[in-house]
This record gives sequence, structure tokens and C-alpha cells, in this order.
Amino acid sequence: MSGPHTAKAQADLPFRIRSHDLDRMTLREPIVGVFQHHTIMAHLALASRSAG
Repeated sequence: MSGPHTAKAQADLPFRIRSHDLDRMTLREPIVGVFQHHTIMAHLALASRSAG
């Protein structure tokens, strides 16, 4: 089976663009995805600046 939804095609994409089947994800994968999202990174940067 080939096409845009094969494991190889999905593995080449950044985490936030991949289609996600949450039943098959390990705990690490969604955590990594959250911290790669631009809004989370902006919140962390702002919090670190305001903390000191």
C-alpha cells in the first residue's frame, strides 16, 4: 500500500502535520508534539522572561 497515509510518508513529516491515531501512540509522542507547537513554545518563552 502506498500513498500519503503510509507509515513511511507520515514519518517524513513534522509531528504537527502528521495524521494521528491516538490509539497507537506511545505516551512520548503526544508530549513531544505539544512541546513542538509554536503557541506552547511562545508561552514557555514568555513565562521564562517574566520569571527572571
